[in-house]
Amino acid sequence: MRNRKFAGAGLQINCVDYGGEGRQPLLFIHGGSAFGHWWDLVAPSFTEKFHTLAMDLRGHGESDWSESGDYTMAANAADVAAMVKDWGLGDPILVGHSRGGLIALRYAASPDARARALVIIDSLPQSTEELAAWTQSMKTWRPRRYATLEEACASFRLLPAETCASPSILRQIARFAYKKEEDGAWVVRIDPRCRGREPLNVFDYLPAVRCPVLIVKAALSPMITPEMGKRMAESTRQGSVVEIENAYHHAMLDNPAALVRELGGFLAVLE
Repeated sequence: MRNRKFAGAGLQINCVDYGGEGRQPLLFIHGGSAFGHWWDLVAPSFTEKFHTLAMDLRGHGESDWSESGDYTMAANAADVAAMVKDWGLGDPILVGHSRGGLIALRYAASPDARARALVIIDSLPQSTEELAAWTQSMKTWRPRRYATLEEACASFRLLPAETCASPSILRQIARFAYKKEEDGAWVVRIDPRCRGREPLNVFDYLPAVRCPVLIVKAALSPMITPEMGKRMAESTRQGSVVEIENAYHHAMLDNPAALVRELGGFLAVLE
């Protein structure tokens, strides 16, 4: 496992490279306020058949922050497009969670997309103006400062908070969430300006996706109802839907084994 930098749309994007070089790329995209290492319990399972990477979205993890504060889904999708065009690894399969699923969808629906397949994990199908207003208000948030990494990791929480993940899994993920400032304080690796969300309706984009699509519903999450998951899959040209049992919104942390199993089944059909 190592970090690799790729050129995004005017800035540098960091990817966690889990291995499998020379094989077809499999790119994981995290959700809002997260980072590439959220996939540490899932991505390594696929390195025997794929070159597996997980990107840090702009403003997250070890990727560059946007000087202009542009953290729209269009800007993030442009980063994916720039990476895939010039990274020299080939056309990827995209796996996105939550906001990452919407970013992957924005890219895969574009006329020049080079995605071989798309997986959308528990992404909110239709956001509202009220939700957008609430997330815009989060831009005023300022990160807490901690004296030690241990103190910072002890404060680590998920949003939404509901989870089946063990404390040890959360500690494993949390150690990548913070950076040490010049004054010695530890702060989260997120640009506060990236917390805003613009309204998006997945049904404006799903019909334009040309590659196979898998919709993944986390069974305990209210983000996607079974009926909505079916409707999303039927809105694509080649769509299917599966459910991850014993998982709230953060399926890759709550039940990574089940997610690996369902992804493996979908990817096997593509071989």
